[in-house]
Amino acid sequence: MDEPHQFISGAKAWQRMVVESRKWRLGLIFMFHDWSQLPRDLSKIIKSAGPHYTLYSSSKRTFMDLKEEIAPFTVEEALKVKTHYAINVIKANNQYHQFLAKMAKPPIDNNKNWRHKYIDRKDITKTCSNKYGNNLKEIKENIYQREKCIY
Repeated sequence: MDEPHQFISGAKAWQRMVVESRKWRLGLIFMFHDWSQLPRDLSKIIKSAGPHYTLYSSSKRTFMDLKEEIAPFTVEEALKVKTHYAINVIKANNQYHQFLAKMAKPPIDNNKNWRHKYIDRKDITKTCSNKYGNNLKEIKENIYQREKCIY
């Protein structure tokens, strides 16, 4: 769940899911920037459930909150982690295993050049949606009407 603070309501249901998901072999992945984005009770439950962590560069407060989990890395070392590197904390056999991993660079650079030649398909999409399906504006409105209750 990317940016769960944007859609989490009813923290009690999420707390139950975090605690009970393991017995159903369900793995939850939360991606967010700071613990303060989640309800306090939910962040405590997540942390106590013994999760794995992948920590890219973050705030000092985030690393302070996870000081015990990231050891032997110190907070000062964590703050100096380079771009595309992450401190990983994996819990296995009732022990935490911490390691630094170099992650793959994004497949696109700032100039929107992919590994292969970038092709702008906006016009093709618009033409095909008008020719073979519903109008693009109608599709967007339909999606909005169906999903507005989520937000």
